[in-house]
Amino acid sequence: MIAYIEKGYGLHEAIAAAGLRLSQVDGVWEASDDKAVQAIIDAYADPLPDLNRAQFAFLLALSGFDLLWDGLETALQKADPLSYATLKGLRASDSFRFDTVLETIEIYRDRLPQVPALTHDEVADVWRYTLANF
Repeated sequence: MIAYIEKGYGLHEAIAAAGLRLSQVDGVWEASDDKAVQAIIDAYADPLPDLNRAQFAFLLALSGFDLLWDGLETALQKADPLSYATLKGLRASDSFRFDTVLETIEIYRDRLPQVPALTHDEVADVWRYTLANF
């Protein structure tokens, strides 16, 4: 039996993307594989909304990541012009997706070994704070 918790339309997309089925029949939730679907329901969290350019600038300044980003750009400008241009372009974007920002952090983490490892939850906390306060 499925212990269903409403978590938004994205939950149903995640279940379907896993090749599974979830439907309600006569008020009872039925799944093609109860254990697998329940695991997806339990683990699912709606994606965080995108930040606009001003919100992203706020997030960078609040967290101190703006200084790290600036330092990374400076380090890459001559050493790796393509990465430098990529970072400049990313920072000038009109909107910022949470997953893309996490991927960017991972891509360039080895270029800044002095930066502490940031967990998904730590970045998500600053992201949520920004959404709520700016």
